[in-house]
Amino acid sequence: MFKLFILGLFMFQSLLGFSQSLGTVGNYPTNNGVIIEQRTVGGAEHILRRHEQEIHFSLFRAVVVVSEPFEGSHKVYELTPYPSSTFLALQILSKIYPNIRQNEVWVKIKNDKGNIGWVNITNQDYDNPAQSDPYWNNNGKISEIFRINNRTKTAITLSRSRGGYVFSTRLNVRDIPSPVGSNILFQLNQDSQVEYLAVTYEEETIDGIRDKWIKIRDDSGRTGWAFGGYIGREMFGLKYSTPDDILEYCFTEM
Repeated sequence: MFKLFILGLFMFQSLLGFSQSLGTVGNYPTNNGVIIEQRTVGGAEHILRRHEQEIHFSLFRAVVVVSEPFEGSHKVYELTPYPSSTFLALQILSKIYPNIRQNEVWVKIKNDKGNIGWVNITNQDYDNPAQSDPYWNNNGKISEIFRINNRTKTAITLSRSRGGYVFSTRLNVRDIPSPVGSNILFQLNQDSQVEYLAVTYEEETIDGIRDKWIKIRDDSGRTGWAFGGYIGREMFGLKYSTPDDILEYCFTEM
């Protein structure tokens, strides 16, 4: 009888659209970031990941695309500065050297003519020149999946973001990334500084603003979910620093 009561309560909550956290997944959305190969070469750890992304860019200088992901490879073609162009990223190779902080990061790309090659994006990172890997420290990994009002929201880890500040008069911080079916944990005043921990992969429109939900931590150590449309970035650069954001930014800053 007790089991039937619990089952009935669960079904009742589902019909009302109550939220349900489906737990930690530990993968990546759209399978970008999945490791294809991992091995040690010459004392460096090589991690080859799947990463398919259409990138629009307008470069300030020509960038050489080479046949293999190492210095000295022969040139296949060039990405030219003008006009703006589009290409497809296919894979990301990170070479991690244990005795120095700096990694070497290469991107396998394909242009609109079908030509494939590698571009070195090491030191193109806007945030930390010693670390150009968009997936560094599990950045972009799925941390949690929510089912809210018959909609799925996927939270991905942000280990590369600076954080931001609250620009609304008073910001509600909630237990789940939704204004419906959630509980307000605490409120933040305007200009409060927050650290980004995760962000939803999906966007939502609230008060005419389209943005993502951010899992934040304030200077008191409190955590919760807040709508990103009411939070501004702390400095110039990217707001969220997801792997997709970082890779596109690296190519615009070359």
